[in-house]
Amino acid sequence: MHWLRMTGRSLQPLLAKTKKNEIRAQLSPLLRAKNYVSEYRYYIVAGSWVGGMSLAGLYLYRKKYMTPTQKLVEARMYAQAITLGSLAAVAAFSSGATTDPKSEK
Repeated sequence: MHWLRMTGRSLQPLLAKTKKNEIRAQLSPLLRAKNYVSEYRYYIVAGSWVGGMSLAGLYLYRKKYMTPTQKLVEARMYAQAITLGSLAAVAAFSSGATTDPKSEK
């Protein structure tokens, strides 16, 4: 306890984190996945856009009959389609009833 007074830290954040981990451990894998998708939905959608642009760029790089501008526009269209698909998947996956560890006390 002496180190708590020296650093000025409280045990509350540590206890809250431990309690949140205990709640998560009791959830089924499906509910844990739903909570993860709900919590990180924007990162998942943004990552799918970056991945879609990368994969489409690699695919279109080999097409020699297209100009670089056409390849960029085509890659953007592919990435938009992939992003819309991931957005729909995230919305469908996280729309169900989830147990939010933040809301439980």
